[in-house]
Amino acid sequence: MEIWYTKGKLLNVMAEYCDKVGERVDITDQVTVEEVAGGRSGRVMWKNNSCCPAKVWVFCQVYNENIGANVGWASFAKGTIGFTDTMNKKAIQKFLDINNEAYRKKLGHKFGTKITRLFSDETSMSDSVDLNDHTVTYSNIMEEEFEKEHGYTIRDKFIALTRHSNCDEDIKVRYDYYNTCARLYREAYIEMVSDWCHKNGIEFTGHLRANGVLLHMALQQGRCYESNSRMDIPGMDTVGSYWHLDEDGYPGDGKVLASVAKFAGKDRTMCETFSGSGWEMRLEDAKRVTNKLMMVGVTYIVYQSAAYSFSEGRKWGPIGYPPSFGFNNPAFYHYNALTDYCAVRSSVMTKTKPLGNALVMLPNVEAWMRTHEWLHRWFPNGMLDACWFGCSMALQKKSIEHDIFFESLGKDTVVEGKTIKVKGYSYDTMIVPMINYSEQTVLDKLEQFAKNGGRLVFLDSFPFCAADTLKKYDFPAACGLSEEGRHFFDKKDGYKVHTEGNVMLVRFTEKKTFESDEFRNDIGSFVRAGSPEYVIECDDIPKGVYIARRDGEGLRSAFVFNDTNETKKVILRINSSDDICVLEGVAVSDHTAENGKLTLEIPPHEMPMVMLKAEGVTIEAPKAEKKAKPAGASHTAAFDKEWHFTTVENNMLPLQMRYLTAAEPCKTLSPELQALAETADSPHSCYAFPGGVTFGSGYAAAARFEVKDIPEYLELFNEVSGDGELWLNGHLLSGFKKVFVWGAKDSVTDITPYVKKGTNTLVMINRVPSWGGPHGMPWCVVRGGFRLDSTDAITVGDSVVKPDIYTAQGWRYFGGNCCYSGSFNLTEQDKGRVVISIDTTDIVEVVINGVSAGELVWRPFELDITELCKAGKNTVELKFTTNYLATMGFQKISRDSSGKLVYNTDLPYYKIGLCGEPVVTVFEK
Repeated sequence: MEIWYTKGKLLNVMAEYCDKVGERVDITDQVTVEEVAGGRSGRVMWKNNSCCPAKVWVFCQVYNENIGANVGWASFAKGTIGFTDTMNKKAIQKFLDINNEAYRKKLGHKFGTKITRLFSDETSMSDSVDLNDHTVTYSNIMEEEFEKEHGYTIRDKFIALTRHSNCDEDIKVRYDYYNTCARLYREAYIEMVSDWCHKNGIEFTGHLRANGVLLHMALQQGRCYESNSRMDIPGMDTVGSYWHLDEDGYPGDGKVLASVAKFAGKDRTMCETFSGSGWEMRLEDAKRVTNKLMMVGVTYIVYQSAAYSFSEGRKWGPIGYPPSFGFNNPAFYHYNALTDYCAVRSSVMTKTKPLGNALVMLPNVEAWMRTHEWLHRWFPNGMLDACWFGCSMALQKKSIEHDIFFESLGKDTVVEGKTIKVKGYSYDTMIVPMINYSEQTVLDKLEQFAKNGGRLVFLDSFPFCAADTLKKYDFPAACGLSEEGRHFFDKKDGYKVHTEGNVMLVRFTEKKTFESDEFRNDIGSFVRAGSPEYVIECDDIPKGVYIARRDGEGLRSAFVFNDTNETKKVILRINSSDDICVLEGVAVSDHTAENGKLTLEIPPHEMPMVMLKAEGVTIEAPKAEKKAKPAGASHTAAFDKEWHFTTVENNMLPLQMRYLTAAEPCKTLSPELQALAETADSPHSCYAFPGGVTFGSGYAAAARFEVKDIPEYLELFNEVSGDGELWLNGHLLSGFKKVFVWGAKDSVTDITPYVKKGTNTLVMINRVPSWGGPHGMPWCVVRGGFRLDSTDAITVGDSVVKPDIYTAQGWRYFGGNCCYSGSFNLTEQDKGRVVISIDTTDIVEVVINGVSAGELVWRPFELDITELCKAGKNTVELKFTTNYLATMGFQKISRDSSGKLVYNTDLPYYKIGLCGEPVVTVFEK
């Protein structure tokens, strides 16, 4: 028999005989090995001399040749190897010498002043690309360190890491192995980088890889708490946050981060976000992202800055959409509204900690026991991750406070009667999700808590073994359960709940059950029944509204988040005599609870913060101007019929360039190629190369556009550089001027002399970049003072529009800065308050009679314009800043690992700008 191993150095070969269960034999000295490729792959040959069939396991060490971060996630670097051994102190010291010291020599004089932090991104205990290839975490020093720590060798035990087995020996080996990995990772990367930062007067922050995915996290972070808590500011990320906003579990891993910070005594946590969210995301969407993150305890919101050029290579990672809110997104220049909104909340959050009376165990050790689910690709259907995560999300959805319990904190846990104390914080309920194995320190205290009559929730199983010592437990007996309770988990006949006194048992058969209202209501009723009355309570929380409470010395607070598209009325019960203030927007106002109740009218996606503060406690936020909301009888003022639309930048018509054939730039255009460009019916997409074209080779591509009326001026915006050529109707274009709109390769040239009525043909002769990846062709856009008709043909027309979306009125692809102009009339009798309401989701500045009334970046799009109005005719200018959804919507990037770019042939009219006529309401005095 022969087996090829395709990469790495041979370590060990084992046989597992099929008719003798559990019998494993090291056959390394029985095999013949033929090495190839310099010993980095080879062939193993073995003769089975027994009559028993056997499974043969070949273990080899994967080589990572380059020193550098893992770049396997980049679209142009698939299969690239190169990963610093983060468990090896020598490797980390080399990394610090090469990388960090270079920064110190160049910029060290700014450390602690201009440069305050080191941000570590996506670092892990093992190469995630290798994990995807069914490999196991490993290091050159692993075997030596393992034997030193545990007193036995691991090489002839490797098989325990690759298969599921409940035998004691395999359990102990798996625990010992991953525990050693976690220790080495912490001592090497985490502690050495942290020490380097502190030595140089800067803070260590960032985030580790695999936030929120338990099995992945266990293999890449080792021990979540120990790894993250050693950062000065523990962090996470939510790349593609816009796409996940309405998913049931978003952003559940933020609760893990908040609990790390709480138990580690950290005042701050951070989240890197927004990138990868596409052109659709608006500031209001970004506000929703930050609200959800802060609800679970994230203090800092870090904009993931990504310089992005539209030219040639499109970053797909991880879901096929470009970063949002880069410098080339118009909304970025209004980003300060979001930073102000976050900053004032962040300043309050640093003085408080998440409040919680229940603990949800994070089953890190159980994940180590189930690594076979990852290695054998059972993970996507794994119930373990769904169980603990679904439980935490169920409590969040019910606005029930809780924290995550980490097994590393077992030594810092004390059981006092029916209370569990962790790092000085007290809890009366422990939720144990789908755990069979943990550590003796944890299970001993959990057993003591059960015997004391503590409140316990077991989801789908009872723990029964300490993986570190193999001590066995009988939790049904410790809880004093009846015969029905003892055998409750034996059956698997659908969702069932069983309650006995202070113990609740829940069993599942499907992953989706964790997202059901039934489960949320059941666990919510049980946990809430044991919780003390909150100082800030809501008897009837409206649907779509969530409350998160925080506590600090002299300051208690509650976020009240309206995650709906409607204004919600929330009545809070205040069980305190402390002063009440409410943070709305970016300003704080004092409030009084009438009969112990505080009523809030919360606009869509808004998150006021209700604070109870003791005497002497100050809030770092501006005081809100007290201005009563308009009330009483009212009528609307009619707008004049004629509205006008103008743009700051030129109108745009992006061209759908498609490959034609192989060609080399040579300052000539053959008649055959011109004829092909004029007649070819899209033979190739913008991604699929035609025959003879590959990375680094030349190609010809073409696009056609229609002109019904020739405007005074037309220009071609493009990103072609180097020896690339552009030919319009057979004329070689020249005279390009460099601009900087979207990227470093931007240029424009006047094409008016070469444009004709009817069909115009643009031919590009260019070269594919030499590096492999999902390339889109350089972008070409016709720009000028024109309108487009319903067929996207260029026409000349006036600026008159309806007060509705401009994309359906001749500016289908426009994005950027534009203005609607109109007017309305007031009479001498209109002496009351005047309010304008605008139907939009974009950013708009309202100008009345030439004077700015203010800028609106999210709902409610409503302004009091009383002081700027006059009797008679009043002019209105609505100055919009829109994103580039309309401009880039025709480029459809696949949301998968290929990152393919195709053209959207069924493009809708995006709802951008005004979505209906504004309403001017006059309130009578």
